[in-house]
Amino acid sequence: MGKRGYILAIGQGTTGSRVILFDYDGAVHSMAYREINQIYPKPGWVEHDPREIWDSVRECIDQAISAGGVKPGEILGIGITNQRESTILWERDSGRPLYNSICWQCWRSAGICDELKTAGREPAVVEKTGLVIDAYFSATKIKWIMDNVPGVRQQIERNNVCMGNIDSWLIWNLTRGGAHVTDFSNTEDRLAVTITGERFEARIEELGAELKGLRDRQTGTEYLWPGDATWWSGSAPILFPNVGGLKDNKYTYRGAEYSLPQHGFARRSPFSVAAVSERSASLELAANAETRKQYPFEFRLRVTYVLEAAGLAVQYDVANAGADTMYFSIGSHPALRVPFAGGQLENYYLHFSEEENLERHFFDNGLILEKTAPAFDTRRQIFLRLDLFDRGVLIFKRPASRVVSIRNSRNPRAMAVVTGGAPFLGIWAKPGRCPFLCIEPWYGLPDSPDATGDLTQKEGILRLEAGGTFTSTYRIEIQ
Repeated sequence: MGKRGYILAIGQGTTGSRVILFDYDGAVHSMAYREINQIYPKPGWVEHDPREIWDSVRECIDQAISAGGVKPGEILGIGITNQRESTILWERDSGRPLYNSICWQCWRSAGICDELKTAGREPAVVEKTGLVIDAYFSATKIKWIMDNVPGVRQQIERNNVCMGNIDSWLIWNLTRGGAHVTDFSNTEDRLAVTITGERFEARIEELGAELKGLRDRQTGTEYLWPGDATWWSGSAPILFPNVGGLKDNKYTYRGAEYSLPQHGFARRSPFSVAAVSERSASLELAANAETRKQYPFEFRLRVTYVLEAAGLAVQYDVANAGADTMYFSIGSHPALRVPFAGGQLENYYLHFSEEENLERHFFDNGLILEKTAPAFDTRRQIFLRLDLFDRGVLIFKRPASRVVSIRNSRNPRAMAVVTGGAPFLGIWAKPGRCPFLCIEPWYGLPDSPDATGDLTQKEGILRLEAGGTFTSTYRIEIQ
């Protein structure tokens, strides 16, 4: 063999784990195999212990390397094949599995599938994915865990849950929590909605009704940040029924005390698909037993995505289905990729459609401060630089501008957010050379440190009478 080096192949299957080392010519150099235990809690239910899966793979790696007399530095790459639909949820901070891996063979979520079919969801799923609704796939397994394992929803609200098939679980452990990733072919079976126009394609996940992709079909350019574990896992979460944080994470209404997480619960809630066409999709979330524990109002939130010639329109319809006045806030949090037209971060700037005479408000521990400071470099421009967000999100009250765009100083390309007249605006990125920038139209504000906690007196709160509907629209436009 002229060159020395090996490819390590991991095959994690239903009954066991196998590791093979291939030499530079593709011949098998060494291998190892270990069986894993099958867990059958009920007839038709099949589980595996995620920790045993990882231990079996790790031991096979060690055995194959030892048997082949191979040094770790001689391994040129690692490939993984796995149980594609077996599903694991684990804690982001500790790596602890929240439940056993639900095997692809498991039939426990068949009832959830039946409910979706009865509700008429299957034609839309078949149209968009080519797949029928079936307990084989990951999405209903995830819902079963959320509905039946105590504490999982609370962990999701704290953004402390990773989900993956076996490949994601193994990579997470191989990188010691450094990478929460998968292969594109492994994601094709999870429930999401894709809409397609002449120029753009958008992908929306049912969890949180979150926009997860906005791609130019002609150039292949992806304009939306897809989310990752390194910078930020979000893409464009919907903020409802509160924007930002509450003082002590609590509020009072009619003498009762309630608790809500920062930016509300909608972003961590499963929406139902209400309507889908080639270029548009509507998803809905309605008050239920879980939301009433945190928010005592009978609401219906419909989110509609419509592809347009210049980009994407996002409309919110908030309906008060109860008998009392409803108090709420709603906001958008789209993360746009930067750079998107060549160059570096310092080549870009924010352009406001009107001249502004504003200072930014500061944000600390989820709360808005009265302290302000200048943020504009000119009356219409804020230049992007590495230290711009060292002190957190820029919050502006009642901007005159209805269009805020990210522009490149070296060419005419731009991305714009049309706010629809939202009274408040957040602009945020992680400090440093962050690969995205969020332009956030808000109908509502975080609490201040001296907030009373009375929901009806909260600054920026919206009031909606019984039977009423509040509608707002924002747009992402590619220029």
